[in-house]
Amino acid sequence: MPLEHRIHKIISISPNPVADFMNISCTDQNLVEPFDFYIYDSKGQLMLNGLLNKKQYNISALPGGNYLLKVTNSGYSQTIKFVKPEFT
Repeated sequence: MPLEHRIHKIISISPNPVADFMNISCTDQNLVEPFDFYIYDSKGQLMLNGLLNKKQYNISALPGGNYLLKVTNSGYSQTIKFVKPEFT
């Protein structure tokens, strides 16, 4: 079945809100890792990007706020909203 006909939520993250470490999982074994990833802040500014080849990422360097994680691979693309709380 072509990727565009599959259920959209192939990539998931936990926990959400994310404090320091984001756990990432893929439910489709047919997609080949690594994925390209991009994290954008609420203003659309690219904050982090790279290859998503681990199951857990340290995002402690990001300031608190609302973010979008965009994951792409072989014609597949998914965007996930997540929150990093602000600690005082």
